[in-house]
Amino acid sequence: MRQPMYYQMLAKAIISNADGIGDAIDQYLAKADEDLEDQLKDEGYLEPKATVEAINSMEEDIADILHDQTDAVVEVLQNAEEEGATWKIVQQRIKELEENDDIAAQVTDAAQDMYDTEVTELATSYIKESDGELTVSTLRARTSSWISEWSAQLGELMKISTHESLTSLIQDTISNGDSIATLTQKILEGGWRSEYYQAKRVAVTEVLRAHSVAAEEGIQQSPACDRREWRHTGAHKNNPRPNHVAMDHQIVAKDEPFELLGRDGTVYHPMYPRDSILPASESVNCHCIHRGIANDDILGMSLEERRAMQQKIIEDDDGQWEKDLDSQNKAKAGIDPFDESESSKVKYDYEASVIDRKQIASSEYQKKFDSLGENKKVTRSIRAKAKEILRHRSGTMYEDLSYVDTKTGKSLINTSYDKASTCRPSRTMTKALKAADDYTVVGIHNHPNSSIPSIDDIRVAAARKYKYGVVVGHNGTIFKYTINGTVNEMNADIYLAKANSMLYNEDTEGLQQALEELSKNGVDLEVF
Repeated sequence: MRQPMYYQMLAKAIISNADGIGDAIDQYLAKADEDLEDQLKDEGYLEPKATVEAINSMEEDIADILHDQTDAVVEVLQNAEEEGATWKIVQQRIKELEENDDIAAQVTDAAQDMYDTEVTELATSYIKESDGELTVSTLRARTSSWISEWSAQLGELMKISTHESLTSLIQDTISNGDSIATLTQKILEGGWRSEYYQAKRVAVTEVLRAHSVAAEEGIQQSPACDRREWRHTGAHKNNPRPNHVAMDHQIVAKDEPFELLGRDGTVYHPMYPRDSILPASESVNCHCIHRGIANDDILGMSLEERRAMQQKIIEDDDGQWEKDLDSQNKAKAGIDPFDESESSKVKYDYEASVIDRKQIASSEYQKKFDSLGENKKVTRSIRAKAKEILRHRSGTMYEDLSYVDTKTGKSLINTSYDKASTCRPSRTMTKALKAADDYTVVGIHNHPNSSIPSIDDIRVAAARKYKYGVVVGHNGTIFKYTINGTVNEMNADIYLAKANSMLYNEDTEGLQQALEELSKNGVDLEVF
């Protein structure tokens, strides 16, 4: 497992000009969309137009997150200035702000959305390089797991970097003898950071990393590929890394890593360019690509045979990944990895509860949360926690619970209660709920079977004095339920069941009638 120092170094390299690669990536950032599209095409990236669109979309998401953080810092400084507070008080308040900010969760969500959307689509383009008749409809389990883990790591390293940058800025201001007002004005005038510049640096790096992951997925799923080739591109336009130029045309077996001699003298074994095992100096702004090499004998087989082989590749790899992951988890828990007791074989894999990751990452799904009627910050928090829950519990009958305080936007979550079809708050969540004002907290949990809220959910919402509750279905449906008075539990239970039946049978008129009756019995239920 990588140490925190690694992620701090990577954060600085991605977000600042560390490791001497800032000038190189600026060549990407300075280009207009059309020019960037042409360069990506020249360098061998597939779907260059869609890639530029993905970069712009992620840039907007990250910039929005950074702007919100800047606004929060400015608000702290302006309040302190009005009160005549000391620098010591300012530093204390900034520390509290950093402890409560959710930049890590928001960046994680933005990265996860991008990878979930781009990798599957790009993998189909890349698999067609070796077999024009095959497509990628599902990712291997190890790839989906990598997406979740790397997105979370990226969120953490962005949090570390932005907090360190802010701390350094305040310390420099104090050392210079400047006032709080001076610092406030400096930040307002862009003297702290350029949010869009930093956001685009991250977006370019991560979208190109998505290409590498997608290319690897296409290669691994293609029965025709038996070898892989590393290609260096753009040497005539950039200041290339000599060790990457030396990698050009290195060919390895399909399941073997490449061998890269790093600038630091260390020999690395990446599976593809920009592999997250590489240090920032070998990863950020890398212009390399890799390609699969096809076996003509396999291409001579029928399409049906090749599709069957592709499916077997996925199943075999998922099976091996599950075994590896199970062994790792047992080792962490101090359990004998060779324990073959019945309890160690318990497996939850319910096809109906597997989410469509591309759907969850779509703009259409994102817009559903706007119907909750909250401000941008709270909406983003609710949406991020809802998607975190769905991704965590995809393919299981387990449920997670999250609280979002609509006064502060602060969120908490419990993801460790493993009892089927049940969720409960952690002790920290229970304390936070008691400390919050009544009817200001939103409770969010998932229903793997995508059913409407149960009568138990209604009882909990009333007892805990939620502002409202949200149930997210694994099929993409969202339910908002609000207690509007005294609940007639007997009647409410009847109309909840009826509404669920009407929803399942796609009876819009019947559903509306059931919801109207439910409202008369103390519960407003909206379906998005």
